[in-house]
Formats: sequence, structure tokens, C-alpha cells
Amino acid sequence: MAVVSPINAVSEIIMRRDESKKWLRFNYWDEWVETWRMIKCRTKPIRKIDSAGKEMEEEDKSRTNVESGLANLIFRKNVARLSAQPYTLRVRGGSDPSRAARLSALLGQQYDQSQERAEDVRVRMAAEALGIGVSKLYWDFVSRTMVFRKAVLKEGKVVMNSREAFMQSRQAPDAEIQQAVEEYGANMTDEEVQEFMGKSGTEITVPQSVQKYEGPRVKACFPGDVYWEPFARTLRQSSFIIECYRETDLWLKKMLGLKYKDPETGEQTPAFDPDAVAGLMRLDPEPVVIKGEFQELKDLFRTAIGRQDQVQYQFPRNLRVRKLYDILEEHKQDDDGRMWITWCSENYRDKVLGKMPYPFEFYGDTAFTDEVPLPDLNDAIGDSTPRLLRFMFQLFNLQHCRISITSRNSFADTFLLPRPWNSPRTYWSAAICGLAAIPEAMERTSFPIPRRQSPRERWSAGQASCN
Repeated sequence: MAVVSPINAVSEIIMRRDESKKWLRFNYWDEWVETWRMIKCRTKPIRKIDSAGKEMEEEDKSRTNVESGLANLIFRKNVARLSAQPYTLRVRGGSDPSRAARLSALLGQQYDQSQERAEDVRVRMAAEALGIGVSKLYWDFVSRTMVFRKAVLKEGKVVMNSREAFMQSRQAPDAEIQQAVEEYGANMTDEEVQEFMGKSGTEITVPQSVQKYEGPRVKACFPGDVYWEPFARTLRQSSFIIECYRETDLWLKKMLGLKYKDPETGEQTPAFDPDAVAGLMRLDPEPVVIKGEFQELKDLFRTAIGRQDQVQYQFPRNLRVRKLYDILEEHKQDDDGRMWITWCSENYRDKVLGKMPYPFEFYGDTAFTDEVPLPDLNDAIGDSTPRLLRFMFQLFNLQHCRISITSRNSFADTFLLPRPWNSPRTYWSAAICGLAAIPEAMERTSFPIPRRQSPRERWSAGQASCN
């Protein structure tokens, strides 16, 4: 069963994504931005007020405007507590005890090599800060290209006659290698080997792809890149889940080799449509960066802490190592209850890039898992400690961390000075309070510090002393 898609399939996926983003933006994103700003110990600038009572563009720098940092402390401690100990991966049961031990060792190896622990920490960070953390399980392999030196002759005999290896040593294209193997055979004749050694020697260097890891992997999804059905109480109850991410042209070429077993015919079928992938790569699109109603949550987080977003700064196009493409990946059930994955791009709307069923059975569940430390009775997004306490932190900052300079100068604090201070009339004026020394007879007595002079009073006093 080849990849078949209606003309409006891509538009439907994009419209579902936009409606879900609109719902999240109006109900949660503003609250998440405030929480993120508080966790990063940043504050909103205090604007000056004009005579009509309206805010001005000019910032009021006569007031102290800092964040206490208590939210960051609570956030870090809770994340460290939740992620202090990794999972205990043990398999029990079965007639052969050694098989359970081997499976447990395999799970532990996969957990370590797939770098799942780092992803788990990111999921818990999102869950603790925003109220929901989302992870995705997928099957992948990690490979690297290594160069091996191989001898053509050994003790006067030809030990290497692979046509593919000889052509790879000359860095021939894959299409040319495949055509030569189909036309002339996989092995070279002795005359061809002698001709090659006369030009290149008795040793060749062959690049070879070595598979480092293949198995399940876990990815921590950014909460602003995952969209589900509004008003769903959990991700499991949502009829669709859409993830947005960016990939390079190498990823597209890799996915062209992805195949699945067709549930109707039982044949191996390519998951991606070569024509659709070629059409997307011919467009060479820029990543979609729109500022407005559908601005990305990552950009809102960046601007909240005073950093540039993707509109204010865009990496020069001519300096990119690889082309970038915006990919939308939708997970939903078909009419038979089977889960399908659909890939498309917002830049290429003629048809979907690829489509395939789940390669493993989740019994009706999706590959996405939500972590909600404080569940909500009515929504998939739960509560979080920083979000619940943000108003208390704002009140604390208003009382202790946003003090006007004029009111601060009029404070009168009380101090007890130690015995070595024996000069009764020495006075030091500090930045916030004054320091005064008292006679020895008043050593254990408390008294109010004199008010600090304002800059205008000091200027007048300096002019009077000069005159």
C-alpha cells in the first residue's frame, strides 16, 4: 500500500495545529511566560506613569526592580529530587532465570546508550515549571562513518576484489557504484585488480558506516512544540497529537530508506514518498518564522528574559551547514483503531511526505507520554509549584524588592554597635543605611540612624561649603 494522501490532508493537519496552538496561547502560554520569567530571576521593567495615569515607554529607574530568586530555588530542588535516582529496569518471571537477567542487562544498556537520563531530566523540568512534561518514544539507530585501511594483496595473493570497496575508495557516488555492481558484478577480475594496483597501490582506504546503537529512544518534547485536542483531560484521550520540529536534508534522505510492513498486503512498503521529498527539497524553504498571534512559545520565553527571538536575529543563510525544514508529525487512529504517523511540511502542501503505522503495539495508546506531578481534574495540564506560588512571589517582590529610592532614603534602622567604636560623632553614610558610632556609656543602647541626605541636599551642601 503506497503512500496515498488527499489533496487537503496537509491543510487539515496544519489547521488542527493552529487551533490547538490558539487554545494553548489564550489559556496557558501567558501564564507559562510569567512563570518562566520568575524562574530565570527576571522581572518586567517598571514604566513611568504620565499625568493621565498611563504607562510611558521610558523605564522608571528610580525604583529597585529585582526578583527574589525563591522560585528558582524551589524549582531546582524539586527537579533534583525527582530525577535523583534513575529507573530500576528489571525483568522477572519466565522458566529460564538467565533470560530475565539478560533482558534486564539489555534494557539497562539501551537506557544508557540512548542517553535517556538527560531526556528524563528535561521532561521533569517542564513538568515542574509548567505543569506538564511530554516525552516521545521512537525507534532509531545511531551510526558513524569510519575509514578502514584494507590490503589488496597478502603473501602475493589477491585478498580484496570487492568492486564496491574499490569504488568507495575513489569516492564514487552511490548511484554509480550500484550501477557498476549491477552491470559488471560484485567482484572484480584479477586483470582489473592488477590495473587498479598499478594506479593506486596495494592498499585502499574504505569509508564504512558503523552502527553504534539501534533500539528505542526517548525524546523530551518542548511543551510549545506539542499540540493536542483542546479540553482533552489527558494526552491519551486526545484524538490527535501533533509535534513540530526542524530537520535537515540528511534526515529527509535517511527517512527515504524507512520501510514498514503493510498490514493489508504484508509487503515491505516505503514510508516516505520520494516525489514529495524531492519537491520539498527543491523548494529550499526558509523555516517559518511568524511574529504575531501564533508566535512560538520558545520566542516568548526568550523575549521574557531579555534575549533575542528568531525574528530579531536570524542566522545568515549562507553560513548554514545544512538546509532546515519545518516538519509536522501527526499521530492519530484510523477507522480500524490502528495508530498511524503522518509527516508533512508547512512549506510543501501538495501532499504528505510520508505515512506509516506504528511499528510496535501500544494497545491503542500513542508514543507520547505526559508527566503531570500535580494533576488537574478538568484538563491535561496540571498545576506546578512555581505557577501556584507566583502571586505570592510577586507580592513579596513588591514589598521587599521594588522600593523607591526616596522612600528608602527616609528609612530609620536601629543598630547596636560593639565596644571598639569610641568616637561619639563619627558618621558614615552607606548606600542603603547609615553607620554611626556612640559613646561607651551608650554601648548597649539602641538608637535610630539619621536620615540619609538626598542628592539635591548634598549638592546644595557642597555648593555652600565651596562658597
